[in-house]
Amino acid sequence: LAAAAINNDTATVADIVCELAHTHAGRQEYWDACLARLRELLATRPRSFTPEIVSRIAGAIAQMQSQDGFDGSKLSADIGVVNHSFVMMFRAKLFELLPLFLEEDLGRLAVGFTSPFLSEPELQRLLYRAAQLELGFLPTCAEHLASIKLVEEAARKQHPNI
Repeated sequence: LAAAAINNDTATVADIVCELAHTHAGRQEYWDACLARLRELLATRPRSFTPEIVSRIAGAIAQMQSQDGFDGSKLSADIGVVNHSFVMMFRAKLFELLPLFLEEDLGRLAVGFTSPFLSEPELQRLLYRAAQLELGFLPTCAEHLASIKLVEEAARKQHPNI
């Protein structure tokens, strides 16, 4: 899968990243290859990153960081210069698109991404967007409320001023 990421478009690489996270089949090298390709796509095709794709990638990163790779090694999206650069660019894209996020996009975000990678002001902006959407008030959005509540609880523990 990771080898396929090298020459594919944003949606396909997002699918690969989600599959690696879901199947626990990742190795750090696979993640490095995928994140390097996503970094390249952020630089060369930034419009190909939609709110859905960004939230799916963030959710996959959260899932990846909370589990071990297939060989028991710890995985991280922030190891090495290229991955760190990807995280910086990806955060910027997330906040560029945040006003366009809908309930399901916010619901895909998880503590495994928000806590290690977002600052206090960024977390406040994210929670403000959830409040704007009145996340959880409509019956069709109730499932996303649990995810954003976990993000909020973790944000308040990490940053008591939120």
